[in-house]
Amino acid sequence: MKKVVQFAALGLMLVFFPLGSWYYLRMGYNERKGALDELKYEIPLTNFQLLDQTGKVIQKSDLEGGYSVIGTVDEFDANDPIIQASEGLFDEFATSKKMTLITHVESYDSLAIVNYLNQINQDSISSEWHFVRGVAPFAAVFEEQPENYLALVDTSGVVRNYYNAADGKEVGDMAKHIAMFVMPLLRDAELVFKRKEEK
Repeated sequence: MKKVVQFAALGLMLVFFPLGSWYYLRMGYNERKGALDELKYEIPLTNFQLLDQTGKVIQKSDLEGGYSVIGTVDEFDANDPIIQASEGLFDEFATSKKMTLITHVESYDSLAIVNYLNQINQDSISSEWHFVRGVAPFAAVFEEQPENYLALVDTSGVVRNYYNAADGKEVGDMAKHIAMFVMPLLRDAELVFKRKEEK
């Protein structure tokens, strides 16, 4: 009886544990592949130079090597879906230093923006959320999208997907995609998407 138990335990270790590991690895692979399939856009950002709330010049090259979330609003309103969704992403990922938020505000109100950032983050001066002003450089990025959409930009400055900031499910999908592709960058394994012609 003892030998039967030993053989059963050995069989469990040699067969079921590897099968279980393979199953979970396969699930992770399929989930990541599914997410990559959803990142279907390939719209490169044009070069830009804009001032943020601290007076710092923000340009395209500042975004390289990490992921970015870009949104644009007519005027600053803390209740705007773009601001609300961006705040959630900021709370979740800003400390990673591998994800930057850029919100372009057409009708800029420096005092309201700085006060808002001070309320949500005591270290807003060094935050990874830049409210920028100036000639809108993202018109081409959003020209085919309705209002309230955020763009996810990859490590090489290319828009990979859009998400409706007013739709909780889409914002959740965006957070999931960011977690999948930003977190590996924290292990110094930079992920750069291949263009279609390289596939």
